[in-house]
Amino acid sequence: MVQYLGSQALAVAQPVLSKNNNLVEVVITPIGTFYAVVFEALDGEHLSFEEMNEEQLFVWGEMLGTIHENLKNVPNDLAIKRPSWKDDLEKVKEWLPPNEIAAMKELEMISEWANQLPITKENFGIIHYDFELDNVRFNEITISALDFDDCAYYWYVADIVYALRDAGKFRVTTPAIKTFMKGYKSSTFLDEELLEEANGFERLHHLVSFARLLRSVDKDYSKEEPGYQMDLSKNLVSLINNYRLSFEQNHK
Repeated sequence: MVQYLGSQALAVAQPVLSKNNNLVEVVITPIGTFYAVVFEALDGEHLSFEEMNEEQLFVWGEMLGTIHENLKNVPNDLAIKRPSWKDDLEKVKEWLPPNEIAAMKELEMISEWANQLPITKENFGIIHYDFELDNVRFNEITISALDFDDCAYYWYVADIVYALRDAGKFRVTTPAIKTFMKGYKSSTFLDEELLEEANGFERLHHLVSFARLLRSVDKDYSKEEPGYQMDLSKNLVSLINNYRLSFEQNHK
Protein backbone atom coordinates (compact mmCIF):
# COMPACT_ATOMS: atom_id res chain seq x y z
CA MET A 1 0.00 0.00 0.00
CA VAL A 2 2.76 2.48 0.89
CA GLN A 3 4.54 1.57 -2.33
CA TYR A 4 1.38 2.39 -4.27
CA LEU A 5 1.07 5.75 -2.53
CA GLY A 6 4.73 6.44 -3.24
CA SER A 7 4.14 5.67 -6.91
CA GLN A 8 1.51 8.44 -6.90
CA ALA A 9 4.20 10.97 -5.92
CA LEU A 10 3.12 11.13 -2.28
CA ALA A 11 5.83 11.69 0.31
CA VAL A 12 5.30 8.44 2.22
CA ALA A 13 8.05 6.42 3.92
CA GLN A 14 9.01 3.53 1.63
CA PRO A 15 10.22 0.06 2.67
CA VAL A 16 13.85 -0.88 2.07
CA LEU A 17 14.96 -4.21 0.60
CA SER A 18 16.96 -6.46 2.92
CA LYS A 19 20.27 -8.09 1.96
CA ASN A 20 18.16 -11.09 0.95
CA ASN A 21 16.17 -8.86 -1.40
CA ASN A 22 13.03 -9.11 0.73
CA LEU A 23 10.80 -6.31 1.94
CA VAL A 24 9.89 -8.32 5.04
CA GLU A 25 12.16 -10.73 6.88
CA VAL A 26 10.54 -13.53 8.89
CA VAL A 27 12.48 -15.08 11.76
CA ILE A 28 11.14 -18.07 13.67
CA THR A 29 12.48 -18.37 17.22
CA PRO A 30 11.66 -20.48 20.31
CA ILE A 31 9.66 -17.56 21.74
CA GLY A 32 7.68 -16.80 18.62
CA THR A 33 7.79 -15.63 15.03
CA PHE A 34 9.15 -12.15 14.35
CA TYR A 35 8.66 -9.94 11.30
CA ALA A 36 11.12 -7.17 10.48
CA VAL A 37 10.88 -4.33 7.99
CA VAL A 38 12.94 -1.18 7.56
CA PHE A 39 11.65 2.09 6.10
CA GLU A 40 13.50 5.00 4.57
CA ALA A 41 14.11 7.96 6.85
CA LEU A 42 11.99 11.04 6.18
CA ASP A 43 13.33 14.58 6.15
CA GLY A 44 11.88 17.19 8.47
CA GLU A 45 10.76 17.28 12.08
CA HIS A 46 7.83 16.40 14.27
CA LEU A 47 5.76 19.37 15.45
CA SER A 48 3.49 19.72 18.45
CA PHE A 49 -0.05 20.89 17.87
CA GLU A 50 0.57 24.13 19.77
CA GLU A 51 3.50 25.23 17.62
CA MET A 52 1.83 24.72 14.23
CA ASN A 53 0.98 27.73 12.10
CA GLU A 54 -2.02 28.09 9.81
CA GLU A 55 -0.13 27.07 6.68
CA GLN A 56 1.13 23.88 8.33
CA LEU A 57 -2.37 23.00 9.55
CA PHE A 58 -3.62 23.44 6.00
CA VAL A 59 -0.99 21.15 4.42
CA TRP A 60 -1.54 18.56 7.17
CA GLY A 61 -5.21 18.36 6.19
CA GLU A 62 -4.32 18.54 2.51
CA MET A 63 -1.97 15.55 2.86
CA LEU A 64 -4.64 13.42 4.54
CA GLY A 65 -7.12 14.37 1.82
CA THR A 66 -4.59 13.44 -0.87
CA ILE A 67 -3.96 10.06 0.78
CA HIS A 68 -7.71 9.38 0.90
CA GLU A 69 -8.20 10.45 -2.69
CA ASN A 70 -5.50 8.03 -3.84
CA LEU A 71 -6.77 5.18 -1.68
CA LYS A 72 -10.23 5.58 -3.21
CA ASN A 73 -8.66 4.71 -6.56
CA VAL A 74 -6.25 1.96 -5.52
CA PRO A 75 -6.25 -0.87 -8.12
CA ASN A 76 -8.16 -3.99 -7.05
CA ASP A 77 -5.05 -6.16 -7.31
CA LEU A 78 -3.32 -3.91 -4.78
CA ALA A 79 -6.19 -3.79 -2.31
CA ILE A 80 -5.02 -5.36 0.92
CA LYS A 81 -6.75 -7.43 3.56
CA ARG A 82 -7.05 -5.09 6.51
CA PRO A 83 -9.36 -5.12 9.54
CA SER A 84 -12.52 -3.02 9.53
CA TRP A 85 -14.50 -1.20 12.18
CA LYS A 86 -16.59 -4.36 12.53
CA ASP A 87 -13.47 -6.42 13.23
CA ASP A 88 -12.39 -3.87 15.83
CA LEU A 89 -15.74 -4.05 17.61
CA GLU A 90 -15.61 -7.85 17.55
CA LYS A 91 -12.22 -7.66 19.26
CA VAL A 92 -13.64 -5.26 21.83
CA LYS A 93 -16.42 -7.76 22.55
CA GLU A 94 -13.83 -10.53 22.91
CA TRP A 95 -11.50 -8.55 25.17
CA LEU A 96 -13.98 -6.84 27.50
CA PRO A 97 -14.41 -8.69 30.81
CA PRO A 98 -18.02 -9.10 32.05
CA ASN A 99 -17.50 -6.69 34.95
CA GLU A 100 -16.92 -3.74 32.57
CA ILE A 101 -20.64 -3.01 32.51
CA ALA A 102 -20.48 0.60 31.28
CA ALA A 103 -18.06 -0.37 28.49
CA MET A 104 -20.39 -3.21 27.45
CA LYS A 105 -23.28 -0.73 27.23
CA GLU A 106 -21.06 1.58 25.19
CA LEU A 107 -20.20 -1.30 22.84
CA GLU A 108 -23.88 -2.03 22.29
CA MET A 109 -24.68 1.62 21.59
CA ILE A 110 -21.69 2.19 19.29
CA SER A 111 -22.38 -1.02 17.34
CA GLU A 112 -25.98 0.05 16.73
CA TRP A 113 -24.88 3.56 15.75
CA ALA A 114 -22.14 2.43 13.34
CA ASN A 115 -24.35 -0.14 11.62
CA GLN A 116 -26.75 2.57 10.47
CA LEU A 117 -24.07 4.83 8.94
CA PRO A 118 -24.07 5.10 5.12
CA ILE A 119 -21.23 3.44 3.22
CA THR A 120 -20.23 4.69 -0.24
CA LYS A 121 -17.08 4.73 -2.33
CA GLU A 122 -16.68 8.41 -1.50
CA ASN A 123 -17.04 8.21 2.28
CA PHE A 124 -15.61 4.78 3.19
CA GLY A 125 -12.40 2.89 2.48
CA ILE A 126 -8.88 2.28 3.78
CA ILE A 127 -7.77 4.97 6.24
CA HIS A 128 -4.43 5.64 7.88
CA TYR A 129 -6.10 5.47 11.33
CA ASP A 130 -3.28 7.23 13.19
CA PHE A 131 -2.47 10.38 11.21
CA GLU A 132 -1.49 12.29 14.34
CA LEU A 133 1.48 14.62 14.38
CA ASP A 134 3.87 11.92 15.60
CA ASN A 135 3.32 10.16 12.27
CA VAL A 136 4.01 13.11 9.99
CA ARG A 137 7.13 15.18 9.48
CA PHE A 138 7.33 18.79 8.39
CA ASN A 139 10.08 20.42 6.39
CA GLU A 140 8.93 24.03 6.69
CA ILE A 141 5.60 23.77 4.82
CA THR A 142 6.09 20.43 3.07
CA ILE A 143 4.90 17.27 4.77
CA SER A 144 5.60 13.54 4.65
CA ALA A 145 3.85 10.60 6.32
CA LEU A 146 4.80 7.32 7.96
CA ASP A 147 3.45 4.46 10.08
CA PHE A 148 0.56 2.92 8.17
CA ASP A 149 0.61 -0.12 10.47
CA ASP A 150 -2.94 0.43 11.75
CA CYS A 151 -4.59 1.22 8.41
CA ALA A 152 -8.11 -0.21 8.31
CA TYR A 153 -11.48 0.01 6.56
CA TYR A 154 -13.42 2.87 8.14
CA TRP A 155 -15.21 6.02 7.17
CA TYR A 156 -12.80 8.71 5.98
CA VAL A 157 -14.28 11.13 8.50
CA ALA A 158 -13.01 8.85 11.26
CA ASP A 159 -9.44 9.44 10.03
CA ILE A 160 -9.99 13.19 10.29
CA VAL A 161 -11.36 12.96 13.81
CA TYR A 162 -8.59 10.62 14.95
CA ALA A 163 -5.86 12.79 13.42
CA LEU A 164 -7.07 15.83 15.34
CA ARG A 165 -7.18 14.30 18.82
CA ASP A 166 -4.61 16.81 20.08
CA ALA A 167 -7.12 19.58 19.34
CA GLY A 168 -9.36 18.30 22.14
CA LYS A 169 -13.08 17.74 21.67
CA PHE A 170 -13.77 17.75 17.93
CA ARG A 171 -15.68 20.88 16.93
CA VAL A 172 -15.84 22.12 13.35
CA THR A 173 -15.89 25.69 14.66
CA THR A 174 -12.45 25.38 16.26
CA PRO A 175 -10.13 27.62 14.16
CA ALA A 176 -7.33 25.03 13.85
CA ILE A 177 -9.79 22.31 12.83
CA LYS A 178 -11.41 24.65 10.30
CA THR A 179 -8.02 25.27 8.70
CA PHE A 180 -7.21 21.54 8.64
CA MET A 181 -10.60 20.84 7.03
CA LYS A 182 -10.01 23.53 4.41
CA GLY A 183 -6.80 21.77 3.42
CA TYR A 184 -8.53 18.40 3.37
CA LYS A 185 -11.35 19.61 1.14
CA SER A 186 -8.83 21.07 -1.31
CA SER A 187 -7.70 17.49 -2.07
CA THR A 188 -10.80 15.31 -1.91
CA PHE A 189 -14.53 15.10 -1.25
CA LEU A 190 -15.78 15.50 2.32
CA ASP A 191 -19.09 14.04 3.46
CA GLU A 192 -20.31 17.03 5.49
CA GLU A 193 -23.32 15.14 6.87
CA LEU A 194 -21.10 12.34 8.14
CA LEU A 195 -18.85 14.92 9.78
CA GLU A 196 -21.78 15.68 12.08
CA GLU A 197 -21.23 12.19 13.52
CA ALA A 198 -17.79 13.17 14.85
CA ASN A 199 -18.81 12.48 18.46
CA GLY A 200 -19.69 8.91 17.54
CA PHE A 201 -16.31 8.37 15.91
CA GLU A 202 -14.60 9.78 19.01
CA ARG A 203 -16.53 7.34 21.19
CA LEU A 204 -15.73 4.46 18.85
CA HIS A 205 -12.04 5.28 19.09
CA HIS A 206 -12.20 5.55 22.89
CA LEU A 207 -13.88 2.16 23.14
CA VAL A 208 -11.37 0.39 20.89
CA SER A 209 -8.46 2.08 22.69
CA PHE A 210 -9.90 1.10 26.07
CA ALA A 211 -10.13 -2.58 25.10
CA ARG A 212 -6.61 -2.58 23.65
CA LEU A 213 -5.22 -0.98 26.79
CA LEU A 214 -6.99 -3.48 29.05
CA ARG A 215 -5.36 -6.25 27.07
CA SER A 216 -1.95 -4.54 27.30
CA VAL A 217 -1.93 -4.27 31.10
CA ASP A 218 -3.42 -7.64 31.95
CA LYS A 219 -0.49 -8.57 34.18
CA ASP A 220 0.72 -7.43 37.57
CA TYR A 221 3.94 -5.48 37.57
CA SER A 222 6.25 -6.23 40.46
CA LYS A 223 9.12 -4.23 41.88
CA GLU A 224 11.43 -6.40 39.81
CA GLU A 225 10.18 -4.75 36.62
CA PRO A 226 12.29 -1.91 35.12
CA GLY A 227 11.31 1.54 36.32
CA TYR A 228 10.25 2.72 32.87
CA GLN A 229 7.84 -0.21 32.62
CA MET A 230 6.29 0.63 35.98
CA ASP A 231 5.83 4.25 34.87
CA LEU A 232 4.32 3.17 31.55
CA SER A 233 1.92 0.86 33.34
CA LYS A 234 0.77 3.69 35.64
CA ASN A 235 0.15 5.96 32.64
CA LEU A 236 -1.83 3.29 30.83
CA VAL A 237 -3.92 2.55 33.91
CA SER A 238 -4.68 6.26 34.19
CA LEU A 239 -5.90 6.30 30.58
CA ILE A 240 -8.02 3.23 31.22
CA ASN A 241 -9.65 4.88 34.22
CA ASN A 242 -10.39 8.03 32.21
CA TYR A 243 -12.05 6.00 29.46
CA ARG A 244 -14.00 3.98 32.03
CA LEU A 245 -15.26 7.17 33.67
CA SER A 246 -16.41 8.54 30.28
CA PHE A 247 -18.40 5.36 29.60
CA GLU A 248 -20.05 5.60 33.00
CA GLN A 249 -21.00 9.21 32.33
CA ASN A 250 -22.42 8.28 28.92
CA HIS A 251 -24.71 5.67 30.48
CA LYS A 252 -25.91 7.21 33.74
